[in-house]
Amino acid sequence: RYIFQPWPNENVEDYACRMGRALTAALARFIAPHREAGTVPRNPRGEEAPLTAAVLAAFPKRTDDELVARTLSGVLMGFLPTVDGNFRLSLNEWLRDGTFWSLRAAWMAVPPGTYPNQLAKARAILWDALVQSMQLRPAPELVWRRATKGGFRIGPEEVREGDVVVLSLVSAAQQCLADGKDDLSMVFGGRRTSTTSNGGHPTHACPGYQAGMRVLLGLLAGLLNSKEFARPSPAPLSFTFEGPMAQA
Repeated sequence: RYIFQPWPNENVEDYACRMGRALTAALARFIAPHREAGTVPRNPRGEEAPLTAAVLAAFPKRTDDELVARTLSGVLMGFLPTVDGNFRLSLNEWLRDGTFWSLRAAWMAVPPGTYPNQLAKARAILWDALVQSMQLRPAPELVWRRATKGGFRIGPEEVREGDVVVLSLVSAAQQCLADGKDDLSMVFGGRRTSTTSNGGHPTHACPGYQAGMRVLLGLLAGLLNSKEFARPSPAPLSFTFEGPMAQA
């Protein structure tokens, strides 16, 4: 709420700041022994965690330890809530209009060996539907930014330095949907590959666009790929699976 809710109150700001400091401090303690030993944390399969490995490699100096902890904290606080939000909203939309069951039938009908891997299969079958649902119900729906300079107008409103500008991502995304464009850049704060007038990328453009979209494809593909008989349950965003594996 502190990051995405326009005009968060003092209680929200205080809680968010304390939680951010606590998470960053915990990550610093977690990373410290790995920095000392020159190792990388491993996942439950015993493999090096690739994202953490990339962050550690990007900031190799011990003087960068605090930056490593802050970066990992930012990944957790920025990546997980938005991916989770878009997953839930898209899945809910697919269940509401029946898209999920149509996609499940299409997924099951693909002959083995048609695609080189599951990601390619998910990209071919799910991408268009995922883009449309994220344009219809993006997460977050709103963001706010503080103007770093003034002297320009947005419509009839003059913007002054320090003003808070609330941006409706859902409005921009739905306009793309109405125009038949598959642009999701506004959901991720702009295109990281774009260049600005000073040669850099847009300030808030998320570097996790590709990772986020692939995680969403993987989560949805996992549901579609279940061999068990599935039907919706009374509770929202829940399923009942029936069959040998479900009983196991």
